[in-house]
Amino acid sequence: MPPTPQPMSPQKLLITRVLMVSLCVAGALASGFYGQRHARSYVRMGKQPEEITAAQAFDVPLDGGPRWVRLKEPLTVNCDHGLQQIKGSNVEFTEYLAHDATGKYAFLVQYKGDSGCAGTASIQGEGLLKSPPMYWWTMNNMPVPNSDPVELKLDAQPKDEFWEAVYAFALFTLAAGFGAVFALSGPKPKSPQQQFQEKAAASGR
Repeated sequence: MPPTPQPMSPQKLLITRVLMVSLCVAGALASGFYGQRHARSYVRMGKQPEEITAAQAFDVPLDGGPRWVRLKEPLTVNCDHGLQQIKGSNVEFTEYLAHDATGKYAFLVQYKGDSGCAGTASIQGEGLLKSPPMYWWTMNNMPVPNSDPVELKLDAQPKDEFWEAVYAFALFTLAAGFGAVFALSGPKPKSPQQQFQEKAAASGR
């Protein structure tokens, strides 16, 4: 006959509850931070992309999130250096190194899905301008441009930032809700009358 599982001690239950509440609070704070960041980016983008030159792309502040832009001049894509992000069996996006006509300004140009370079050697794109994922790029032994690049996500729209904000706030709500459940699921404190009765029973009165 298998042994009967023993219930957790009050100390272990308290430690487990504190740990779960802490994880939920951390998750809520992180998702709330990213949610408001994406929401602010979405509001700032407006209804039309900002038309800029390749040189002006490097003066756009990106610390607060991506910007919706349309380049006034074409970029030359280096088809010899492409990198794909693969999740499971699907290609999420393909990234290429590109330069302006002068070769002075470098871009990491991102296409959705499995995109070959044929027909895209010269582009005049519109999308979201972001800080480049240089760690991901260099750790895959891709060439480092002479100047610090920026990333241009082609065909990306402000609605992408809107849905990122929605997902983040949904995670915030779930984490906060589970945190509240764990925080309130502990044993209720005993009333003075219950404590008196337990003491009386223990003393044999």
